[in-house]
Amino acid sequence: MPKAQPLLLDLYPNAGAAYSLRKLRTAYSGNCIRVRRTDLTEQDIAFNSSGQLDTTALLAFVGTGVLDNGFVTTWYDQSGNARNATNATAINQPNIVTAGVVELQNSKPTLYYNGTKKLGTSYVLTYPFSMFATAKRLVTTVQGLVATQRVGSLTAGNFAFFTEGAFLSLRHPVTIQASIADTANLFLGYSGRVGNVGYVGINNSALNNSATLTVTQYTANVGIGGALASADRLWNGYINEVIMYASDNSANRTPIETNINSFYTIY
Repeated sequence: MPKAQPLLLDLYPNAGAAYSLRKLRTAYSGNCIRVRRTDLTEQDIAFNSSGQLDTTALLAFVGTGVLDNGFVTTWYDQSGNARNATNATAINQPNIVTAGVVELQNSKPTLYYNGTKKLGTSYVLTYPFSMFATAKRLVTTVQGLVATQRVGSLTAGNFAFFTEGAFLSLRHPVTIQASIADTANLFLGYSGRVGNVGYVGINNSALNNSATLTVTQYTANVGIGGALASADRLWNGYINEVIMYASDNSANRTPIETNINSFYTIY
């Protein structure tokens, strides 16, 4: 039997917020997600003995029929900071079960966003910061926000980790981009900022950077799948994991991404 992989936040602790469908920290004793089924009943779903979302308990609650759907009302923060990602509006909650089948990418559970979904957090991200996200987009014709802060227009917002055309981008307000033309596979994105320098990279590629970012700090909360104060640029695709550090963690970028990639087999 293969040796269990060390948990990511045991190896690289002190995340500001951390959302995943796998267990990230040994000391975390909470649930993975809270799920609403079609009849509006809700239930917490924990991790199984392998440290992954307990899909057996999930389907026992939601059901396995073609009319059985499960939606995430809360994605629990595993950082220890209790910055859970939530949405109380039913039509805006991402899918975890569709027609009785657990949403999967690379054989791992994932949240499905169809361009109308998003979850909001209580986390106000300031720089320096480092952000890692595992996601897959389904369209390139519209911009989609993976994890972002936004105040007013996108160009007046804070740190936007999003896709547009063939790129994964960070904008504040100057755009820094890494190539991401792919809509067929999961990607692992890195976004970070130190001072007025922003960085973006994909699938452990070399980082692109710019030294012309505004020094403004904004106070909007982070949204996953879309900005909380906006109904546009909502994510169309899948999101497996979002981990944010309120520090420059670029020195650990490669081992962190190796841990993530070892689990999701992205590149």
